Amino acid sequence: TVALSHVPIFRVVNTVFGETPQTMPVGWTGQDPRTYGTVMPEGIVKRGDAREAIQIHPAWRDGKAGTTMLEIPVKIPEITPIRLRFGNAVRDTRPEEPASDGVTFRVRTLPNEWAPGAEGQVLYEKTTAEKVWQDADVDLSHLAGQTVRLQLESHPGPANNTTCDASYWGGLTLVTGTP
Repeated sequence: TVALSHVPIFRVVNTVFGETPQTMPVGWTGQDPRTYGTVMPEGIVKRGDAREAIQIHPAWRDGKAGTTMLEIPVKIPEITPIRLRFGNAVRDTRPEEPASDGVTFRVRTLPNEWAPGAEGQVLYEKTTAEKVWQDADVDLSHLAGQTVRLQLESHPGPANNTTCDASYWGGLTLVTGTP
């Protein structure tokens, strides 16, 4: 079992819809001044129970919607089964703010050698506006022995509305074999 929230090598891809994806430098976190796409380690976040989490807000500056992905390169072990486990939730809004209409959470994978900014194959997708953890379990057994980039995407949802779409990926864990 490996907690992926502590992997030191990662990068962020911000994409405004209709524009070329912008790949940030390896290890970058914060808010992109051009797109306002945000990726921040959050520490412990309570959404029902408490979990170590990463916050992602999709790109949204100047009325332009987009999507933001965290990419993690991983050498997938050859031991099966292999599962990616995590929970997703959106942040609480303040009384003066409108509620999020939901965030589409996606897990994608692609070969590590593909070009920066490429989008991988979708292995998981769920749209939710829930403020408590929505647990997920993705089978990665078909990738055994491969080196891939896991892409964790927070997309503004079917309406491309980014209002209050700060979202959390909590308890991100790669589990191999049978615990």
